[in-house]
Amino acid sequence: FFEAQGEKGKTRFPMASVYKVEIPRGTKSAGGVELKKEVTWTFTTPAPTIVKAWPQGGPRRLDPVMVLVFDQRINPEAVLEYITVQAGGKKNGLRMASEIELAADPGAKRVFDSAPADRRVAFRSTNRFATSSKVSIVAGEGLPSLEGPLKTTREQKFSFTTYAPFRVREHQCYWNKHQKKDCPPGQPMMIYFNNPVDAKLFDSSQVEIEPELEDLQVRIYGSRMQINGRIRPRTAYTVILNPELKDTFGQQLGKEVALSFAYGKAPRRFTSSSGPLTVVDPAGPPRFPVYSVNHEAVIVEAYQVKPGNWTAYNQYLRLSRNEKAKVVPPGKKLFTARVETRGAPDELTETNIDLRPIFEELGNQVILLIRPLKPSSPREKIVSWVQRTRLAIDAFADSGKLMVWTNSLIDGTSLANVEVEVRPH
Repeated sequence: FFEAQGEKGKTRFPMASVYKVEIPRGTKSAGGVELKKEVTWTFTTPAPTIVKAWPQGGPRRLDPVMVLVFDQRINPEAVLEYITVQAGGKKNGLRMASEIELAADPGAKRVFDSAPADRRVAFRSTNRFATSSKVSIVAGEGLPSLEGPLKTTREQKFSFTTYAPFRVREHQCYWNKHQKKDCPPGQPMMIYFNNPVDAKLFDSSQVEIEPELEDLQVRIYGSRMQINGRIRPRTAYTVILNPELKDTFGQQLGKEVALSFAYGKAPRRFTSSSGPLTVVDPAGPPRFPVYSVNHEAVIVEAYQVKPGNWTAYNQYLRLSRNEKAKVVPPGKKLFTARVETRGAPDELTETNIDLRPIFEELGNQVILLIRPLKPSSPREKIVSWVQRTRLAIDAFADSGKLMVWTNSLIDGTSLANVEVEVRPH
């Protein structure tokens, strides 16, 4: 009964009203018992409450259309008499906004059009606000409703700020820290302005970077400018902003602005494109590639295994995710070597580990455990079951049959007379 459109088509109770409920003496219950005395009580529905106000926050234009939306029917002209707008400690004269003025203010029009016609009021100040001003909108006590006699008994306040002269507010080169020095390479350069940048008028030529940044990309996200490119480690960059750069209020930056960003060395990395099971390419020399940044060498350990160790290997993979677990791969560790990466500082380096001496000594099934010479954590390692074979096996099963066939990894031809063993997993 108190919803905006009523309940199931019924007319809701009018707002801003006082209601008295009377249950007369002698009213009988379902069991036949009579009420011995009259029972009465009263309740009220709310006086006008503002449910949406525009604008709020900032920065905002100097001549905005202001919109208030209420939870009940109101008379806009009558309501306007109870609204005051202050900026800089002074009250501003108000008048109703025209349709043309509403159409020229997209934000105000969106709020105005979303409200029922008899619950909204749009108005403007008779004077433009000054820049960098805090503007307060106050709906005073006594504001009337068209639905009932009750009036508001308290003020309802909202505020916004007008835009300030266009300037750079902050710059940094990392999302979570306000860094300008020793920035992690690969992180974008971020420039924050006090007003939104006009993305429609922006041109990348308005941003100059020294030294030149390859694959330069400059994107505008409201009041944030994000610069991406092939940022070189251990390099200091200067970003120069053109004085003609504009905000959405038509203001220019007005002067050339130079901002410094200094990037440090690249963070150490250690990874591989191989998964927990690797089959080396039978068409070439057996190798296992690893990729690193700022690691001088890696330690390679090889464990001799057989197919029967596969279940234990999978259990090891699960347990080794816990840094505190002291587990080792199954099989026998029969090979350890140090391999130099020979990588340039800060560059991603591919190191191909020669597996020929490992396979010659341990056979064609091994588990490789590879760590950097100076790992940053116990989890910085690569583990893979590596096998050398010329056979490929495929299998499909239904409820009654398992079908297996084998092919050559060299040329893909089907192979006959291959012994296949099935084990529980």
